[in-house]
Amino acid sequence: MTRPRPLRPLDAVAALASLAALAAPVRGQVPPPEPLTLEVHGRVLENGLVVLVAPWAGAPVIAFNMKFRVGSVNERPGQTGIAHILEHMLWKGTRTLGTTDYEAELPLLAAIASVGPALDAARREGRQDEAVRLEAELDALQGRARPYVVKEEQWSLLERHGATGLNASTSNDLTDYYYTLPSNRLELWAWMERDRLRDPVLREYYQERDTVIEERQSGVDEPLGHLWEEYEAAAFHAHPYGQPVVGWLSDIQSIGPGEVERFFRAWYAPNQAVAVAVGDVDPEEVFRTAGRYFGDLPRGDPPPPVVTVEPPQTGPRRVVVGHEGAAVPQVLVGFHRPGVGHEDTPALDVLAGLLSTGRSSRLARELVDTGLAVAASAQNPDTRYPGLFTLHAVPAAGHTVEEVESALARAVGRLREEPVGEAEMAKVLRQLRTAHLRALRDPARLADLLATYEALLGAGGWRRVLDYPGLVAAVGPEDLRRVASTYLLDELSTTAVLLPR
Repeated sequence: MTRPRPLRPLDAVAALASLAALAAPVRGQVPPPEPLTLEVHGRVLENGLVVLVAPWAGAPVIAFNMKFRVGSVNERPGQTGIAHILEHMLWKGTRTLGTTDYEAELPLLAAIASVGPALDAARREGRQDEAVRLEAELDALQGRARPYVVKEEQWSLLERHGATGLNASTSNDLTDYYYTLPSNRLELWAWMERDRLRDPVLREYYQERDTVIEERQSGVDEPLGHLWEEYEAAAFHAHPYGQPVVGWLSDIQSIGPGEVERFFRAWYAPNQAVAVAVGDVDPEEVFRTAGRYFGDLPRGDPPPPVVTVEPPQTGPRRVVVGHEGAAVPQVLVGFHRPGVGHEDTPALDVLAGLLSTGRSSRLARELVDTGLAVAASAQNPDTRYPGLFTLHAVPAAGHTVEEVESALARAVGRLREEPVGEAEMAKVLRQLRTAHLRALRDPARLADLLATYEALLGAGGWRRVLDYPGLVAAVGPEDLRRVASTYLLDELSTTAVLLPR
């Protein structure tokens, strides 16, 4: 066991119960639910790993979330999808897990890493005879390596020790690995994640890459997924948010294990990670355990920043997608808006809530209740860089896409032109605050929120979990008109329409 490295404090403790903005009712609304009593403790290891702990007096479990500041936004052309491939591969095991004999397996893995890229190149360049030969050689190598593989040993080991909610995800900005364990399994989590960071092995690479290719193809085959892909590509002409998170098919088919390993070394360093534990646990025990298991991992070099800025949009954009699997038309309308750290983000969140939170929201009343649409919603997701405020609607039978587009435009136009009344304002603020409190009552969701904001906003960003109710409560009707008039402009919209074919 390595000696623990010193830890330095990170704003040691914050109490959510002290937030007056959370507890005080907004004028004209009923009193909100009782606030939670929540403490968040933080430390930073010398190698840059941020460790956050929120003690939770409830079931004897701990929700863990390990989040890395890397996603599809950090990929370059020709390597889209590499972050998602890596997320898959980091469940394939290490030198100690997933293998019966790593020393015997190692030369076969090296040979596979050599033959596989040669096969990809032969296929790209149309050298059919060579491709047939290399494919047979790769199949033989994979067959020889198969007896050494213990499938899904990481996953099954965690489940044998009581893990629930096991999963991982890749987004535009982040990649995370998360699960909940009994509270006496803290050391298992630390050992597992250290092993994943220190000694990952990209075994069964080409079989897993085929799984990602199938995932990519099934996503395009799903009508709404195809629509979203075309919508984002139309909205972003320069910024990598226009790339699909799962990657372009031709890129995935060309990415080899060597490129994935280099991507891992560049991005999966402790100074690019946030580790969060929420549950029945002593913070000091978590910090000591983190120091023992992660403290000797080397700090990585600063990765290259995303320097591309999306040029200003100069006019409305529209794309129509025909899809054989679509049963009904669908409409997406989006507007460029700033990232999560901008001062206008809370007002945009309130606008999204006003439009689509609850059965009495504006889109529900104006599109669904009138029979014009069967579904309508708005969203303003948190993103590190400027992203999209999006409206989505599904026309009802007998109504056209054009009718729904006009109704959405009218709803947005009223936000620019008419102040929101006091009662409606109070209602949406109450709904947003209640939804936030409800999320904080779920240890896994709280762990995700703390890790997300710390990763997106940088040092101390986790405090947004505490500050959010106050930020939302400070939004007034004139703020809504201002941000609607600034960002939600018809002449700067991007519309994507899905039509059955």
